[in-house]
Amino acid sequence: MKYAISGAKMQKVDQQFIKHIGIPSLVLMERAALGVTRRLFEHYCLERCLIVVGSGNNGADGLAIARQLMERGIVPEIYCCGAIEKATEEFKVQYGILKNLGANFIEQLEKKPYTVVVDAIFGVGLKREVTGDYKEVICFLNALSSPKVSVDLPSGVEATTGKIFGCAIKAHRTITFGFYKQGLFFYPAAEYAGIVELEEAGFHASYLTSVEEESYVYEREDVKRLLPIRKPWGNKGTYGKLLIVAGGDTMAGAAYLSAYAAYQAGCGMVKVCTGEPNRQILLTKLPELLLSSFQTKEEAMARVKEGLDWADVVVFGSGMGRNEITLSLLHLLLEECECPLVLDADGITMLENEKWRLKEAKCDIIITPHLKEFSVLSSISIDKIKENLVKTARDFCEEYPIICALKDARTVVTKQAESAYINRSGNSGMATAGSGDVLGGIIGSLLAQGMEPMKAATLGVYVHGLAGDVAKKRLGEYSMTAGNIAEYLHDVLGGK
Repeated sequence: MKYAISGAKMQKVDQQFIKHIGIPSLVLMERAALGVTRRLFEHYCLERCLIVVGSGNNGADGLAIARQLMERGIVPEIYCCGAIEKATEEFKVQYGILKNLGANFIEQLEKKPYTVVVDAIFGVGLKREVTGDYKEVICFLNALSSPKVSVDLPSGVEATTGKIFGCAIKAHRTITFGFYKQGLFFYPAAEYAGIVELEEAGFHASYLTSVEEESYVYEREDVKRLLPIRKPWGNKGTYGKLLIVAGGDTMAGAAYLSAYAAYQAGCGMVKVCTGEPNRQILLTKLPELLLSSFQTKEEAMARVKEGLDWADVVVFGSGMGRNEITLSLLHLLLEECECPLVLDADGITMLENEKWRLKEAKCDIIITPHLKEFSVLSSISIDKIKENLVKTARDFCEEYPIICALKDARTVVTKQAESAYINRSGNSGMATAGSGDVLGGIIGSLLAQGMEPMKAATLGVYVHGLAGDVAKKRLGEYSMTAGNIAEYLHDVLGGK
């Protein structure tokens, strides 16, 4: 697990280390530059290297990189943007050293066959549109065919939301310091950042908790650490009983995908409660299912009440439709369910005018809306939601005591008074019907196996994306389906 923080938080952490711990800024700068220098030697030919710097501390990092390259026999060309007389003190120190060393400062950019270009123009402090000479420089660099490496984040990218300030460097690789910056993971910035690599640079994560870390991401090794342990003496009851209320009368696929994913993720027993027309196809597709069906609202209420007496976890809403049966079952669950409850699709949108019910529920609730569903639930426009997914989801959870897995190209998971999770796994091939049903089944399965709700939601989102990445590798983004995501869970969870 690694932390990902906002630009403002990074600036605060930087000052904490300098002023309160006492590590000089030039020492932190040297550590950061060493990380970039090492990566440059690791990945690129440095025979013809251009370093473009701004007059702030990001530019000072770039100057430190130039000096370290010179120490190893590389003589980069260095181009400075902005007025040096208005530069930061750290920049002036680094600039003076390079002047004394006779560094190769150039007065004008030219189109040359550089083997690599280092972008150190703007850092996390950028808050305004890029215009004038800076814009011309960025556009010039983007037009070069040379690989570009950005220092901390691509110049022109907003560090917290991933917004582009008019224009930005289109980097092949971004080497960021201390902690990941949230904006690097969100689009459109993610398209500009290229491969993102993290250098510690002297910052200590143990100290970050005292300044309230913003969010975190998982790495592949976290799956084994977080997964519920399979007990050699266990039986089907040991691994949980999951009730999935899904499919309505016509969407058997939604119920099937959710149930199939739940079994693939390790659940011991899965019962589907669905409309009678779905019975045959579900039992044909997945004979391992326990199944109860209904034809009327009264039967549906009775079947779900019976299921509540049996289940350890309930997943509700996929393919149910916006109708009286769905609304009645939703009311029943929010009033009587005492085990963890996962709400998806129509189970979310039917709360549009009844959000207050979330505050009165007796159970832990996880909602898994995509942007449109969350817009319906929250009455916030999709464009507004996309401006800052983390803040929007967090604000909602501060008002309503739930866990929200807000799904987009980068899904975020939030809970009141806890750090947000940002998901990096997954790909565009997962933008296909049924993908959300699979996610609901995975989260429900992990809950049924005893995982704490926030961990089940975050790990469920992560392994869902990892399975999608396996499907992409095997089948390609164009041809994969939601069923493939569930099918390849075994690769992610240790089957291969």
